[in-house]
Amino acid sequence: MYEGTVGFDYKRLALFSLNKETENLLRQENLLKYNFYKQYATIEIRQKLDFSDYILKGIGIIVGGTQISTGIAIMGLGDASVAGSVVGNVAGAALIVHGIGTIQENLGAIIENDVNFKGYLRHGYEHAAQLLGYSKKTGSLVYGGIDLILSGYGLFRSTLKPEAWRLFHYINQDYVRSYQLMHGYALGFEIMAD
Repeated sequence: MYEGTVGFDYKRLALFSLNKETENLLRQENLLKYNFYKQYATIEIRQKLDFSDYILKGIGIIVGGTQISTGIAIMGLGDASVAGSVVGNVAGAALIVHGIGTIQENLGAIIENDVNFKGYLRHGYEHAAQLLGYSKKTGSLVYGGIDLILSGYGLFRSTLKPEAWRLFHYINQDYVRSYQLMHGYALGFEIMAD
């Protein structure tokens, strides 16, 4: 026997099997299409939440609440300067909106039992990306990026030390970065959540 003839037989057998399967599928399609048979069962593949997903979604709800409270604090405790209060108010409002979106997505995922549940805010980002000629995935990535930037702003913004006091104005030594005031568990939780 020549070398390679066994492989040729396997190839011919594989092609025969594929052609036979194609014929069967076409026959079944025609039977269903022209109502010779009725379809009684369908299979729907849907990814459901498992225990670890419930834990992560619960953490996401807590993170959303933290974003809302941080946004309120940033807006309420803005710097005395006009530029600082504008930046603080914009960042605070954005944190509040993203916090509400985070809670909606995580709570919706638990209620709907769907890992890939998307909230209105994420849909808005995806729609805006499509209007600008980009894909939905790009909009979703922008949403996640802005969420990270807002969390970073919350961690690295200047806040007053607890022991700071003023006679007329606070001085630079009265301010520290927000993450320096956080305890180890809270900081670890914030980093893990992002």
